[in-house]
Amino acid sequence: MEKRQLVQRIVDPHDRRQRQVQLTSSAQQLVPTVHAYIDSQEKRLTAAFSPAELATAARVLRYLEEDN
Repeated sequence: MEKRQLVQRIVDPHDRRQRQVQLTSSAQQLVPTVHAYIDSQEKRLTAAFSPAELATAARVLRYLEEDN
């Protein structure tokens, strides 16, 4: 992503071992497009399942997150 000039690394002025990663201005312009793509993919995925199946999947994921 750095080679494609979508992110830039910034050295922390107080601790040179740490780096911050920030989106570049060209990447910021892509944010709405990326959000729209993610939303459309989520709708496409969830359309294949019933609300009960989605609720079960969400419950399984919560269980895995909490207990592991």
